[in-house]
Amino acid sequence: MLHAARHGEEWREIATDPQLSHIADWLKAATVNRQPWLGHVDERDRPRKLMKFGSVEAIVNEADKAMLKAAQRL
Repeated sequence: MLHAARHGEEWREIATDPQLSHIADWLKAATVNRQPWLGHVDERDRPRKLMKFGSVEAIVNEADKAMLKAAQRL
């Protein structure tokens, strides 16, 4: 979204509200569960895992994968 905003694109149109909610839920769960990947940060203290995604769809896919694993553990 930052990339889009820097290039004059309307970043609010990149993701749907359901996608953003799903991503937010995944990030909240990762924080509550103290996922180790949150501690692997770059020089600006940003989780490296989040910096690797090139699209909203890629983030949604990662969130889907993590949530499926969590559901299987239960």
